Amino acid sequence: MKRFFLASCRMIGFLALGWMLACQDSGARTSPSEETLDSQEFWQDTVPGIARDKIAICVWPVVGLRREPGRKAYASDRQSNYLIPVYYGERVELLGVFDTVKAEKRVYMKIRLQDGQQGWVYEDLFEKYGRLAVVTSSAELYRRPDLMTLREEKLIPGEIIVVLEVREGWLHISGSKKLKKGWIRKPESLSFRQEDLKTALLFFKARQYRNPNLERAKLQEILNQQELGSSVLIDMVKERLSELGPSQGATSQDSTEPEPVLDEDSDLPQPQ
Repeated sequence: MKRFFLASCRMIGFLALGWMLACQDSGARTSPSEETLDSQEFWQDTVPGIARDKIAICVWPVVGLRREPGRKAYASDRQSNYLIPVYYGERVELLGVFDTVKAEKRVYMKIRLQDGQQGWVYEDLFEKYGRLAVVTSSAELYRRPDLMTLREEKLIPGEIIVVLEVREGWLHISGSKKLKKGWIRKPESLSFRQEDLKTALLFFKARQYRNPNLERAKLQEILNQQELGSSVLIDMVKERLSELGPSQGATSQDSTEPEPVLDEDSDLPQPQ
């Protein structure tokens, strides 16, 4: 009888332990962020009407769209080879056509913009098959999906990045100019909402002004847009305004400083 009692106690203990572990495991699986990342829905409708394997995202400040491959000034028909700029974070459709310009030692690819216009861009200035996101809280960066490969760099709030791959809770990401490229373990540090992406973009543009009065005015314009009021980055805008302090009064620079323009195709990566 005593042996039966002890055996029953052990059985109850094992069942209780198993139940607790099952609950913990179930809780991990039902975490909203991980559930979303592990599902196929994460990659669906990244760009409406375009399959994931046809998507590329610009990761350079400004890239020139050209009639023909290469940085030559004129196309074969003697018209200007330059068409229009493609901007950082802009999502384009890959047309599956590539061409190597031997003189430049660079590969160009043909793309279609959201308005239907087609042209050629330098391949290395884009990331393929990804999804646009913005960093909402600091996240550590790893070289590989392994905790022992921690890097010194961190992702900081407001950075617009591209998620390239999801693997067992890890996210492979690429940042501006591919300078920050690696893996993170905090999916909750990212947002894919349009209002957060727009807030981050406008904040970045405002920070390019050297005149504090102009920067302050651009930051205030962000706060004045009602649709951005729900952005998780709105406090970042308010904090920067607080750092700038009250306006010091109008200066001659307020009307003379032009809107900051980033050099097109500047600081290109060197051909291998």
